[in-house]
Amino acid sequence: MSVYSPRVTTELLPDYSDMSRFVDFPKWRDLPPAEKAIAIWRYITDRETGLYPVQGTYEDPDPGPEYVFYDERDLIKLLNVHGHGYCGLLSPTLDGIYAHAGFADSRIIRMKENHHCITEVFYDGGWHYFDVDLRGMLFKEDGSVADLEEACSMRELWTDPPIPVEPFYPLDDKGAMFESYARCRLERSHGWYKNGHTMDFLLRPGESITRFWEPQDGRWFHPWPAAGGFNTDFLERRFSTEPRGLKCKHPNWSKWTHGNGLLSYVPKLREGYADFEQGVCDQEGVNLTPRGVESIEGGHATFAVRTPYIIVGQVEEIKPPALMRDAATVLFRSLGPLRLSVSTDRGETWESVGGIDRAGTGQIELTPQVVGRYGYLIRFDFPAQSGLAEFALHTWTQLSPPSLPRLFAGRNPLRFATGDRYGHHTSVEEIRLNLRDPAQLERYLVELDGDYQPFRERAKIRGEAVLEIKARSGAPIQWLTAGGYFHSHLGEKAVENRSAILYSTDGPDGPWKEICRASVPTWVEDWHHGMDGDAVLEQPAETVFLKYIGDPGLNQIWIYAHCLEPAPASAVEVTHGYELDGDLREETFSFTEAANYEIDCPSEPENRFIRFAVDNLPKK
Repeated sequence: MSVYSPRVTTELLPDYSDMSRFVDFPKWRDLPPAEKAIAIWRYITDRETGLYPVQGTYEDPDPGPEYVFYDERDLIKLLNVHGHGYCGLLSPTLDGIYAHAGFADSRIIRMKENHHCITEVFYDGGWHYFDVDLRGMLFKEDGSVADLEEACSMRELWTDPPIPVEPFYPLDDKGAMFESYARCRLERSHGWYKNGHTMDFLLRPGESITRFWEPQDGRWFHPWPAAGGFNTDFLERRFSTEPRGLKCKHPNWSKWTHGNGLLSYVPKLREGYADFEQGVCDQEGVNLTPRGVESIEGGHATFAVRTPYIIVGQVEEIKPPALMRDAATVLFRSLGPLRLSVSTDRGETWESVGGIDRAGTGQIELTPQVVGRYGYLIRFDFPAQSGLAEFALHTWTQLSPPSLPRLFAGRNPLRFATGDRYGHHTSVEEIRLNLRDPAQLERYLVELDGDYQPFRERAKIRGEAVLEIKARSGAPIQWLTAGGYFHSHLGEKAVENRSAILYSTDGPDGPWKEICRASVPTWVEDWHHGMDGDAVLEQPAETVFLKYIGDPGLNQIWIYAHCLEPAPASAVEVTHGYELDGDLREETFSFTEAANYEIDCPSEPENRFIRFAVDNLPKK
């Protein structure tokens, strides 16, 4: 028995677990477009709830041209995992939120000469400019929000604004800002955000996740950019100030720095408990005995760690290249010799991480293998007459504190619920293909009708690629999100874009059903755009085929397969840890199904952690 996609929400904050839930927040859901756009911008720039400006989110190994590829622009990741960015990340994030909120159109605009990037959203018959990075917008005399061209041509909007607004470019000289804007050439871009990542996860018997609002022992996601534009000396100084680590580049712009999560998995591996059969994802040649998992003639057992948060370690050296440790650790007690291996590509390749030559205890750090990932597989290999008595896996992650359901002074109405956005109990298999590496594509490719050049920057695949996506044994695919980054025809030729993503459950030859198709507006002036969509299957399938059409070109692929889990739902304990007047309090609630509950705080609390935990499962 496991718990699937558990979440706690409060009526006082948006639900960050899914974009459709986030934009359904009652405080802006039913507002007229102009009021809704302003309300969302205020929330995203607020000191307590907003995203903050600093470096990028360099997850992707493809350096790409400029910063097109290597920054992570997934909306759910930016809101839940990172919580920060620079203008070229924050503006696409607001663009994507506006798109999910139902606005007819939205876009980002790159300003060539001052190297800035902003968001425009279309409503009430016109475009309107919002700035997350610099914390500003411009009202006109009629009460409407100016567009960027007006911001670049109407000095009085900066120096003598007809309607005051907060925040209003708090660090900038307004006259100088206008002069900076007025000299800029503008480049309008479409689809620079992406969807697919999900906060869905499962907890098995003996597993818990504790999420902290504050940094824990100097752990944060700390890659250095491969290219472009950042003063690393400044970042080193800023990150060295207390609390040490990732934080906003402007003091006092954000209440938060970064938070952490700890995923702990400690199953009971012996007869009388169902933890092993509920938790193992692959096994051969082993049996469960009163002593543990034993192998008579040799065998193996593989366990998965999957987290919606990026795995991070303690940063010992801030200067590039960063030195890290203690991102993930396995502790074990063996019944004889054993070896351990780790895979971060769904078991396609394995890396040995050590072992033990006799019965005894061991501890192995997995940081070099797993830091910067969202999950991994760990395999125990046993020779004859060996086995495993017990083990514990501890994996640290990074999170964005505003995304957690914090408590406030007074009555806090809360709700516990489970299930993905379609109501299913699923686990997630993530496939992100770096098309600069032909070996990654080859693992899933069944047919290529076209031209593939992995180092061609703007159109790696020209033509059609059919991929085969297989479910894990016993967990068929119920639905999936498929997306990609594509090359675009521009202007009058925008109608000639034929890029698309299709799916079939019948075979590599179809018949095909459409997931998404390129629709590039004629105002777009940049060659790059992304698109994605969901495929909800009529029946769960062991295999799904995806056809990616790159016309004029395809550059990246991401797939999130949601696999239907066979284990029934289990009870989960939810613990809120918070301080009142300096005293740490913990309130624990047990749930077997969705339920409402309350916590009353007589004064303003300091939120410390929230924990979900599933007990070990005795067999009946």
